[in-house]
This record gives sequence, C-alpha cells and structure tokens, in this order.
Amino acid sequence: APTIEPIADISVHWIDCITPVVTVTDDPDLHTTPGGCDALTYSVSAPTTDGAGPQISANGVVTWCPTGADIGCHEITVTVTDGCGGTASTMFSASVTNLPPTLACDQDTVEIYWGYTANGTVTGDDPDGGHERDGLLAHVSEAVSERYQDKTEL
Repeated sequence: APTIEPIADISVHWIDCITPVVTVTDDPDLHTTPGGCDALTYSVSAPTTDGAGPQISANGVVTWCPTGADIGCHEITVTVTDGCGGTASTMFSASVTNLPPTLACDQDTVEIYWGYTANGTVTGDDPDGGHERDGLLAHVSEAVSERYQDKTEL
C-alpha cells in the first residue's frame, strides 16, 4: 500500500485558492508486484457549504478556491489508491477566513452642548468585497463623559 506524507493545516482567505500537493513517499507494491501496481489514483473529500469542494488532479495536486459560503474550518481527506487496491489517506484542516470590515469617522471627538445636534460622517468598508450574506451594520451610541452625566454643565 502507498504511504502519504502528512499535509499541514492551511489557513486561506475566502477569495484565495489552496493547492497543496499530495506526496506518496513509498509504495512497496510498485516494486514487488509482478505486472506492477504503479497506477496511482487520487481522491479528495470535504464537506463544504456550497457543494463545490476541493478537486484533485491525476498527479495529486489538490485545488480549492473557497467562497464566502465556506467561511469556517473544513476537514479535508485525501486518499491515494495503487493499482493493486492498496490505499492510504491523510487529513488536513483548511480554515477559511474573512477579513474584518473597517470603519472610519471624520472626527475622533465631537463636542456638543445640550439641545444641539452633532453631525459627522462614518464610513464602512468590506476589504474583501463582501459576500451576499454579509452586511455592514453601523451602530451609533450616545457616550457622555462622567463630568457631564448630570447635564448641569451642558
């Protein structure tokens, strides 16, 4: 049966791709079986949210370009089978990440007096372009310093 080198766990941003290579280090059947067992076939399995999981080439290169629906951790199993039916598997984790949104305000501090209105601009951005399930939500809260909590100085 073949032997597979372990594949290191991977962290990938959801708009990027991974391409780990499966390395078969030894298959005694390749050298000792008359007629040979040298035909290696590869398979890959992983539960993914959108159903378009990793693929593997005939020479053992795994390719996966996760989507925003795949954000989270996925266990990926790779199996190699030789021509005589011997198999070996290895598993690795792919952690699919999402960059956090950014928020900017045109002023750090706004001084206002009781009965007046303060205006400012707050802008948000999703640096990785977002996903249909993402939404930028802003929440503005009233913050009053301790000195003015009784509002007598306002």
